[in-house]
Amino acid sequence: MVCGYTDSGTIPVEGHTFGTGWESDGTNHWNECSCGEKANVAAHAPGSWITDLAATETTDGSKHKECTICGYITETEVIPATGESHSHTYGTEWKSDGTNHWNECSCGDKTNIAAHTPGDWVVKTPATETTNGVKEKICSVCGYITDTDVIPATGSSVVYDITKGANSSWKKGTLTGVTITCDGDIAKFTGIKIGGVLIGADKYTKDSGSTVVTFKPEYLETLALGAHTVEFIYDDGIAQTGLTILAADGTTDPETPPEPKTPGNTVEPDGDKYIEKDPDGKPIGEWTWDEDKGEWVFDQYPPAQDSDPSIPVTGDDTDMILWLLLGGASLTVLGGLTVTRKRRKYRVVNK
Repeated sequence: MVCGYTDSGTIPVEGHTFGTGWESDGTNHWNECSCGEKANVAAHAPGSWITDLAATETTDGSKHKECTICGYITETEVIPATGESHSHTYGTEWKSDGTNHWNECSCGDKTNIAAHTPGDWVVKTPATETTNGVKEKICSVCGYITDTDVIPATGSSVVYDITKGANSSWKKGTLTGVTITCDGDIAKFTGIKIGGVLIGADKYTKDSGSTVVTFKPEYLETLALGAHTVEFIYDDGIAQTGLTILAADGTTDPETPPEPKTPGNTVEPDGDKYIEKDPDGKPIGEWTWDEDKGEWVFDQYPPAQDSDPSIPVTGDDTDMILWLLLGGASLTVLGGLTVTRKRRKYRVVNK
């Protein structure tokens, strides 16, 4: 400093922006903001020994361990010279560095050297609204962490509103789909979840005007009967509503009894079906659940009357009573005629 002028400024406390690179010391590693604030502070996680220089019969070698997260060298060690009588014995444990893995002899000689085969990203530390998270890729052969990355803090998530079609219902067999409108910006729209599972974009169409999503009927047919949660996903927020899938008859599951086919009738459970009876208690048919249609199906019983109307139906006394009445009337008439004839004969005799 030549003139003695000094300048000062304030490092803001809020609004930290943490770098994606790892800072470290002999104990821990972390992500750091330009103000010096630290996030994701954690102790080093040393990996296996890594040979820097293999020992020979006459010369020592060297090896080290490094943190599998940040790469910090946590330990170094000398590999003693092997001497003249040494023969290689390779261990079964995998050794590794940032590029390859291998099996190693105690002298540091290597075999089965091959490049890492990283798997998918695995979240190690989830991000929060204010703190970055950490994800990593791991070699599927040796377990070496081949890559790490920061998951940015989520910030304050926006909750959007469903403006049309909230808590809709849809009957199986309907030829049109279901349309739901959300007030989120379609430019930020990333997808739809049903029951917490992200579905393919081929299952619906989307249009602007906020976000207008129409689920295709062929997709809705595949959903189970009952209530489902629909979630609109955006870069900066979400919106949620419900969607109920009904059977073609308006029910949602086979546990709901069917409505009688004829008003005034009743339905009574009978095992896995229902028997419909008329107001007199006479069974007229049965309801069974059709898994393919997702609805109750009615099967009418055939008429109880036989093809010969002169033969009364078992349990129906109407015709029998009629015949008895007719027979009784006939006997009364015949009796009356007999009495009249006797009286006339009596009169003739007494003249």
